[in-house]
Amino acid sequence: MIIFNTDFTIIVKEFINPISIVKKKIFIVLICQLIFSCNKENSPDAPLLDGVTCNIGDDKNTYNCTMIKNQISREFIIYVPDSYTQSSSVPLLFSLHGFGSRAEWNIQYTGFQSLSDLNGFIIIYPQGTLWKTVPSDKNGYSSEGETHWNVGWETNLGERSSADDISFIEDLIDWSANNYGIDTDRVYSTGMSNGGFMSYNLACNLSSKIAAIASVTGSMSPVNFNNCDPSHPMPILQIHGLQDYVVPYLGYEGLCKPIDDVINYWVDFNSCNKTSTDETISDLDGDEYGGIYKTYDNGRNNVSVKLYLLDRMSHDWPRINGPEDYEIYDIDAPTIIWEFLSKYNINGLIN
Repeated sequence: MIIFNTDFTIIVKEFINPISIVKKKIFIVLICQLIFSCNKENSPDAPLLDGVTCNIGDDKNTYNCTMIKNQISREFIIYVPDSYTQSSSVPLLFSLHGFGSRAEWNIQYTGFQSLSDLNGFIIIYPQGTLWKTVPSDKNGYSSEGETHWNVGWETNLGERSSADDISFIEDLIDWSANNYGIDTDRVYSTGMSNGGFMSYNLACNLSSKIAAIASVTGSMSPVNFNNCDPSHPMPILQIHGLQDYVVPYLGYEGLCKPIDDVINYWVDFNSCNKTSTDETISDLDGDEYGGIYKTYDNGRNNVSVKLYLLDRMSHDWPRINGPEDYEIYDIDAPTIIWEFLSKYNINGLIN
């Protein structure tokens, strides 16, 4: 059985007694055979192709998977909605965690699974690798050994991560196309913080397989910004807070470009209107703060660039109906992200 490198604060009950797991599996198989309720079209088997092994996760729709990539074990979680059948042609969404975070935590705070159930898309939550030597800030602080996505950051000594995350995501797209009915013209990426950086990285360096991206509290690294080379107009959604001091709106030298620079780059590349259409974000949480969202329309292939800017939000993933202890902001990120991304395929706006 494949076990994720989980934090010790997470208790995975199913791994306590392997014998009980075997008994459970045998019991489930017998029950399925007796009542004929195991329909492969509605509950696809855990795929075992192309060097990937998967095991049932926390529920019947989730699989914990491992892929061997460059002699490194790369992990990911895939969520398949009940509506999926082997004859389906469905969109694929990558949801990427932040720096030092984990795929299973990303599942908990992003809120995409209920949208997947309603709209029939498959979600993959990839796991970043450990970076033993990570960038230090101006004070020399370094969080050594954190999980990350390789977006071209450098340490104070000029060292970069060696993780080949672009080809990892590309392999996951190819694997998904071979094992599920993925509509390869509708592959999207979103992420928080470092996951947002990685989504921009994919837009720059894997655009032939990415239809649109959304970033929450992320930006573009200087390396990606200076070397971005998309192959087609790219729909872009950015959600950011003015109180974000981890990835500041005004940027951070050597680590992230100012958000205005990022938006202007994609507006220019997509040939969108230079002047945005602006609308006020209402104060839904009663804190007397709201925000603004800017839309740059009429790009090539009818793509657009959108920026949601929240006055009070810090380095967070905004939800309206999130977990009980989750701080509420004035927009619901998963709803906004899916509504935006799903309008596009690799050729632009879907008619």
